[in-house]
Amino acid sequence: MILFLFAGCGVGGSEVPSFDGDIEGAGADGSRAEDEYLDRSAQDSIFALVRQADASTIFAAFDALRDAAYSRTVVTEQFDRLGQRIAMRSRTEDVSDGRIVVRVADSSGTFDYGYLQRLRFESGGASRPWELPMQIIPDDPVYAEPRTRENYVYRKRVGSLPGFDTVDVIDIRAHPEHGERDPLRRAQLYLEQGSTRQIAQYLERREAALWFREATRVFVSIQPDASGNWIPARVEVETWIRMPFRPLQRFRTETKYSDVRLSGTGMRTTTVSSDQIDEAFVAREAR
Repeated sequence: MILFLFAGCGVGGSEVPSFDGDIEGAGADGSRAEDEYLDRSAQDSIFALVRQADASTIFAAFDALRDAAYSRTVVTEQFDRLGQRIAMRSRTEDVSDGRIVVRVADSSGTFDYGYLQRLRFESGGASRPWELPMQIIPDDPVYAEPRTRENYVYRKRVGSLPGFDTVDVIDIRAHPEHGERDPLRRAQLYLEQGSTRQIAQYLERREAALWFREATRVFVSIQPDASGNWIPARVEVETWIRMPFRPLQRFRTETKYSDVRLSGTGMRTTTVSSDQIDEAFVAREAR
């Protein structure tokens, strides 16, 4: 399953979005450097690391929220084709013992879901954040499969994330010749430096159907709190949608966590985290 926001799905022509650098800490270094297309041995070495990359810490960090107390701020926005915001909804809430108390709520403008109105539902993401990684991060990513190895170009570099001095970043792009038909256009795996532990992941997808086109991007990350426990750090989802006889629809939802108190630790942290899912999201089977 992949969760995608009503914010930003496939567009045609000049309206196909360029995601590079739009999400802080992700999609950076977007220019195609000369060393991007490395020789076969270098590509194989990076591909081996991709197959070893372990996302279990991300899953565990979110799973810890089942019994945690925390605050979060959820912001959902809709933009027009020129990038001007036309609607916004935000709320800050405290979560503890399965109860959600809204402390601050604000909104402006009017959301227009168009034909997608019938697909809206109260997403479980807001009340069950521990499910997010399972819905966002693929179980068997196509870019890690030997049979589709030739469809992607692999590159490794040193990057950075909030809370980390340096991290290893594996940048994976659809090959301009062999991977043009693959919906997954780009992935970035952020690893603890010198380790196979994933601490963040960025994905871009573009798909087309008979009645709509979509482009979606997701960024999810974790970081350690003051006592060394891994907690959600951030998730952002943005989607562009193009349908016949409708203007371009673009949505973005972000949730940030703070004051996280993990069960049994007795310690409250002030680390900011993860994008979440709001009513602007829908769930669907990934192709």
